[in-house]
Amino acid sequence: MRQTFNLIFFLTLFSSCQENKTNGIDSEPVYFEFQNSWEERNLFGNVKSISEFRANFKANDEIDKKSQKSKIQFTDFGGLKRVEYFGTFGDTTQIEQYEYDDKDNFIESNTELVGSNRNFRTVTLTDSINNIVTHKSYLNDSIAETNVIYYDENDRIKKRFEIKRNDTIHYVHKLEFDEADNLLSEVQIDKSGNEENKIANNFKYAQNGNLIMSSYKVHSTEYISEFKWENDKIISRSDFIIYPDESKHLEEINDYDKYYNPTDYKKFANSKIDQEIKYEYEYDKYGNWIKRTVFLKQNSLGSKKFEKAYIEFREIEYWE
Repeated sequence: MRQTFNLIFFLTLFSSCQENKTNGIDSEPVYFEFQNSWEERNLFGNVKSISEFRANFKANDEIDKKSQKSKIQFTDFGGLKRVEYFGTFGDTTQIEQYEYDDKDNFIESNTELVGSNRNFRTVTLTDSINNIVTHKSYLNDSIAETNVIYYDENDRIKKRFEIKRNDTIHYVHKLEFDEADNLLSEVQIDKSGNEENKIANNFKYAQNGNLIMSSYKVHSTEYISEFKWENDKIISRSDFIIYPDESKHLEEINDYDKYYNPTDYKKFANSKIDQEIKYEYEYDKYGNWIKRTVFLKQNSLGSKKFEKAYIEFREIEYWE
């Protein structure tokens, strides 16, 4: 199954295979170029379904009745099969369904916004001989957009056509690599010369090849992620924005455990800490978390300590 090349953020990590082996299962998060939806969602083992629940803490630290937020189903090869989201009172608010051909290639997705009479459908056609993939998006059976993507022999995007309302934009992708074949930059250019459609991605690596910076620039605004590593594991990611006036602002900092689950999240306003969230986990035998307790501190409101906010639960079923 052809993998979509991620232009913006590579948000996974490498860690010791020996340390992260759980019950014979490889619990090492994948770094980029995901092979399936399990890897993309940071799941270990052959997950068949996940039912997600949430329960809020009351003022006396008692827990409210938990309510279901979603149910995600996967194929036996790791593709998304069906996703259902639930509202506050348990009602279904959105349903997503995915279809594949006999070679496990994605061919169609359908999204229904329940109660709104709005349905989104995406149909994908793959020409493996000429390395062309066509995505057609529909809103209530009316075509909204078509994207035709041309790949090179290494499955990297070299050009694409975006068609909307009979207007066609031709984009070309310019790639630059270092001697170790690490991607240094990817620039999307509108062949008509419209600078508004230009997107630039840049990457920096440590001497050992670990990614330490990625940036995404569009409309004169640049979004930067900086990664810190320890023992070949990403332990934190800091996100910045550089505005057109060239001022750089810290937006977020995330710290991670060995399974690449966030353990501490800091949100900033004008580069000053605004809110902090801490997470505590319980895991199953595969290394997937099944209980997450969330603690919140509202720094901007003068909070000095963390308060229990809510608990998230996951019921996970695996393919035999």
